[in-house]
Amino acid sequence: MKNFSDILHSTFYILDFMVSLVIVTHGDFGAYLLEAAEEIVGRQPGQGIFIAPISRKLTLAEVRQKIEAALAGALGAAGPDGALILCDMLGGTPCNEALMIARHHPNVEVLAGINLYMVVSAMMNARRLGLPALAQKVLEDSKRSVANAKELFLGKQRA
Repeated sequence: MKNFSDILHSTFYILDFMVSLVIVTHGDFGAYLLEAAEEIVGRQPGQGIFIAPISRKLTLAEVRQKIEAALAGALGAAGPDGALILCDMLGGTPCNEALMIARHHPNVEVLAGINLYMVVSAMMNARRLGLPALAQKVLEDSKRSVANAKELFLGKQRA
């Protein structure tokens, strides 16, 4: 198993999901999210998570190549179950390039706006849900995790 330092310095981190995950983010954000998710749910034996960190130093061709390499690994690990790509920012380079690649793969879904809850949800549900259901579950869980915590938990105490 690779340690976190190895994850940061490699193109992707390989485990073995039914539906594999590809995390595409600006910089090392994806590796940090994975590390935090593993602190919460533990390292899940047999899961496949591929990380494609994108740097502003890369050309668009290099960005595309990095994402394609991670996706090829994910699809190889997932077989017919496919891959879920989680990107950091809707409209950002990681998302735009992932979409350009995913349009050629019917067994690939792309979600943007990655957060820790999305990664945890994906890790916990990738073995029990098919790709369309997993994408929907991760999206729903992510939306529920964004809230005004003070208002939600302390709002009734204000009076």
